[in-house]
Amino acid sequence: MEEDSEQQASGDTIDARVAMVVDDEVGVMNLVARIMEQSHFKVLKATSAEDALKTAGDYEGPIDLLVTDVVMPGMNGYQMSLKMRQDRPSLKVVYMSGFSDNIFAREAAADKRAIFLAKPFQPTMLRKAATILLNTDDASQFGEDFSGT
Repeated sequence: MEEDSEQQASGDTIDARVAMVVDDEVGVMNLVARIMEQSHFKVLKATSAEDALKTAGDYEGPIDLLVTDVVMPGMNGYQMSLKMRQDRPSLKVVYMSGFSDNIFAREAAADKRAIFLAKPFQPTMLRKAATILLNTDDASQFGEDFSGT
């Protein structure tokens, strides 16, 4: 285990992007984290909004991208992102949900620094969403490309 973390740390570059992946379903969280790692992100993981806020608070470096489920027990992903942005106002967000008619999903989709992905989605869609978000300050023009409709 230590060998893996040493290899991961030695592969990091000064301009590596950092993504936090949050999903209460561990399998989904690990799958999304693996996609982000394959896209050359350093990944922080959490299985709840509360854990994510603690991890973000403890993490001293920048977090470039938050990839979060919208519907989770306790605090939802949208509320969590608002709290996280209090300390990290430039944070970009990919909201994911299998419940496209959820009120929070609609609010999240209206965020200009966010893209909503309806589950299930292809890894290429997540990579495309991350690329768009990290290269623009207004991703709202791309929203229809990701809605799944």
